[in-house]
Amino acid sequence: MKKLKKLLRLQRTESRDHARVELPPLVMEVTKRFTCKVPHEITVVVPRAEVRERIQMPFFTRNREIIYSSITIIIAPRAPLTDTQKIQKSPL
Repeated sequence: MKKLKKLLRLQRTESRDHARVELPPLVMEVTKRFTCKVPHEITVVVPRAEVRERIQMPFFTRNREIIYSSITIIIAPRAPLTDTQKIQKSPL
């Protein structure tokens, strides 16, 4: 029984994914641990992050505007290759 458990542990592949995006005051973090034979890929997309600051004197005015647009963190199984991709990647 111990040999079987050890064999099963050896066949199991554990994957760990971690992504952290810090754009103060925003912090986004994803951590995922899983066992799967299919490889996964992680994608972080930050299309637009903008900070505008305006300071005026003598009576002191300070404005701060922070704009984040569609920040995305994705963890997904890798897509299988299509037949055309297999043909293109095969050595001739």
